[in-house]
This record gives sequence, C-alpha cells and structure tokens, in this order.
Amino acid sequence: MPMTNAALTDYHRRRIASEEILPLISEELITEHRESPFDGYSDDLHRVLWFLRRTTDLEYFIVATDPHVEWTLAKRDANGSIELLDERYDSQAEAEHAIFRKRINAFRERFGADYSKEGNR
Repeated sequence: MPMTNAALTDYHRRRIASEEILPLISEELITEHRESPFDGYSDDLHRVLWFLRRTTDLEYFIVATDPHVEWTLAKRDANGSIELLDERYDSQAEAEHAIFRKRINAFRERFGADYSKEGNR
C-alpha cells in the first residue's frame, strides 16, 4: 500500500529531525541562543530555529504583563486555546530564551528516537 502525502510528509519531517536537526542541538548551540536570542545566528542555530518553529504542536509566545518590566510566557495549543504560564522574566531576552528551551524540549520528546530503525521507512 503506498504512503499517503501526509504520511510521506511526516516521514520526511521525522527523518530530517533525527538525522539533520537533532545532531545540531548542543549545549554550545543553546548558549549561543542565550547570548543572542534575537539575531546574529550561526547557520546551525538558524536551521534549528526554523525547524523548531514549524514542528512543535504548542505555540509559545511572550506577553508583556508589565511593559518594559515583566514578561510572561503563554502558549496556544493546536485547538487555539491560550494559557498564561506561571513563568515571568525580567527581560524579553530571558523570556525568548525560555521559549527556545521549551521548544527544544518538545522537539526532543517528539523526535528524539531514531525513526529510521522503527520501521517508518
């Protein structure tokens, strides 16, 4: 039975994630993002960010709960529901890096296995 377009797309997404993106994620890459969360990315960090933003089921964003003083994380799920998280930061840069770490964790949970060995070819 041939694969559907959706299954084929998911297969390719998983393959790219496990073979190309996961190997790029390191403590050095995470440190690079913490030191410059808005721009000046290396090619590796740019690739990881691009992929993370398109493959996590939860959309995280920042809410300025006290403009120029406090930033709070929020998330929107696949159904569009929004929830303010109990995570507040003193700078937008800290909040942006916290979102990056959440995306990395979600990405590792979703794609951390070696899918090429699980019969997903």
